Amino acid sequence: LYAIPNEGNAAARAALPGKIGDAQSELRDARKDLRTEKAAYDAKGLPVPSTNPAALAPSAAARDIADLRDGLKAAEAGKGELPASALLNTKLGDAAELLKAGKLLPESLSFLRDVPVLDVAASVAIGELQARDDEQKGWSGTEARAKDYGAAAIGLAAGAGAVVGGVAVAGLAGVTAPAWLLAAGGGLVVVGVGDATYQAFHEHWSEDIHNDGVVGGLLDGSGHVLSNVGGDAKGMVTGVGHAASSVWRGLFG
Repeated sequence: LYAIPNEGNAAARAALPGKIGDAQSELRDARKDLRTEKAAYDAKGLPVPSTNPAALAPSAAARDIADLRDGLKAAEAGKGELPASALLNTKLGDAAELLKAGKLLPESLSFLRDVPVLDVAASVAIGELQARDDEQKGWSGTEARAKDYGAAAIGLAAGAGAVVGGVAVAGLAGVTAPAWLLAAGGGLVVVGVGDATYQAFHEHWSEDIHNDGVVGGLLDGSGHVLSNVGGDAKGMVTGVGHAASSVWRGLFG
């Protein structure tokens, strides 16, 4: 969320040059249409009316080009970006290029190139904390890390896939999805899917099936998973609220 302005500027830097090219083509076409219109009016010994669409189109196209160029200039200057946000928003693909490591991911997982390195680091840290908690509860270190890191990785992949899917759907609808919406939606998917996977890995499915049969046990276990995810979500919202309240009191008394 902190790096949303970076995402918006990156999207603008990628899209605006093409839009400027299209607008320049429209300007050339508008000027051609105006020349044709002027020739028709000259044959009648009349000037082209100022309200004629052909007379208005070149000026409108020129304004569009100027606006697009201003937008590109602002994006290239990093308009609205917060301190250190560019570093925090470094992606896996960027890291591979900086390290000259080539392709870190197979082509089938290329959509993960846009996952921020910070997200990966945070997921690793959370996975390790969860694994240590599981070890204290009697799990082996190998099993704990396999399940907890696995849940974090699945959450990250789901979030990246959600962002790619959101961009694709917006493209099919002919609109541009706001960067903040994609970031927020992707973040919610990471948390939701990651937590649901974590809870599913920690559910006692064999016990549920033993007590209630296959169908009943699966339904019972799924209910436990959903209940635990809901409790975690409530706890997260409450925790964020308390943290925000503490910061507010610290700043304003």
